[in-house]
Amino acid sequence: MSNPLTFVVLSTGIETFKSIRAVLSAEPRTQLLAGGNDADQVYDEIVRLKPDVAIISLDANAEHAITLMKRLAHECPSTALISAGKDPSSDLMLRSLRAGARDFLRLPLSGEELKTVLDRTTEFLAGQVKPVQTKGRMISVFSADSVR
Repeated sequence: MSNPLTFVVLSTGIETFKSIRAVLSAEPRTQLLAGGNDADQVYDEIVRLKPDVAIISLDANAEHAITLMKRLAHECPSTALISAGKDPSSDLMLRSLRAGARDFLRLPLSGEELKTVLDRTTEFLAGQVKPVQTKGRMISVFSADSVR
C-alpha cells in the first residue's frame, strides 16, 4: 500500500494521546490526522475526515466510547474502528468488538502490536468494496409539435 493509513484518535488524556502519537509517528505506514479527548469533537472529525482508522480509548468513560463506536460503525462503515485500553476487562473488550471495533490495542502501545494490527487493518480495508462513482447524463426529449 503506497498511501499511509490515516488515523484519528480519541484518547483519555494527554499522556495517552502523546504515547499513541509517538508510536504512530514512528511507523511509516501511518498518518495522524486528528486527535483529542472530547468524544463529540472527535466524532465530528471522524465524520468529516473519513480516516481509514479510528482508535477509541476505553479507559475514561467506557460506556460513552462504546456508544460512540456503535454510531461510527453505522455512519462511517469504511473507517476501521480499533478500541484501546490499559487494563480493560474481557467483558469490556467483547462489548467494544460487538459495537464495531475491528481489533483491540493494549496501552501503552508498542510498535510490534501496532504493526500486527496495521497488517490486519490493511487486509480489512483492501477487502472492502468501494462504491463505483460514475458520472451520469440525463437527456430530455420532447416534441415541438405538441407545444402550442
